[in-house]
Amino acid sequence: ESWELAGITMQKRLETLRSFFRFCMESGWLESNPAAAVKGPKVSQVPTVPFDDDQVKNIFAALEDKYLASHPMSTEGTKKRLKAFLLVMLHGGIRISDAVFLTRNRIERERLFLRSMKTGVAVRVPLPDECLQALADCPMDGEFYFSTGRGKAKTWTTEWEERLKKVFVLAGIPDGHSHRLRTTFAVRLLLKGTPIEVVAALLGNTVAVCQRHYHPWIEARQSHLEAAVRATWG
Repeated sequence: ESWELAGITMQKRLETLRSFFRFCMESGWLESNPAAAVKGPKVSQVPTVPFDDDQVKNIFAALEDKYLASHPMSTEGTKKRLKAFLLVMLHGGIRISDAVFLTRNRIERERLFLRSMKTGVAVRVPLPDECLQALADCPMDGEFYFSTGRGKAKTWTTEWEERLKKVFVLAGIPDGHSHRLRTTFAVRLLLKGTPIEVVAALLGNTVAVCQRHYHPWIEARQSHLEAAVRATWG
């Protein structure tokens, strides 16, 4: 009753609590699980909306034309890092927590290869020339593109979220956030007819997770496929 949390967060907390009491039962400390009777919260998950093509153009235009003027303490090197960071997330489909600790040896044969910090799943994605060039132009601290490699992932993630937020605001997208870049990557694939299993593999997710997060665009993809079939009827 005292938890002032979003439904999805409360659901995860409750699962942890139930797991703890299951352990207590298995250890012989309790005869029953008191958390099992607690009713779970109602979770209504709103799908993340992707950036459309015009918004993507506005993001990079704002970074190029407005960022340094609006943030005089920033340098050309900072702008180059931001551009590379945005392109890696947009074309690699990776989480921001993976992007902040990206190293030089993760770019191999024009492909991005990493093991997701969140799921541990290996991901390999080809990158376009624009992205590869931005990474080559990016000032680096040792082997790391976007961090020193030291410190907590949460601290670096928060710092980069704030940097990206400034660019999104300049682009006229005040509700923009990093995960929309990953969503844009996934939705572009789905609308091109890419099977959900392939999209899930590229994201390092399960098919069930992808279906839950991207179901509106899975339906849109199906509509496109049906229209293509109808177009062959003559």
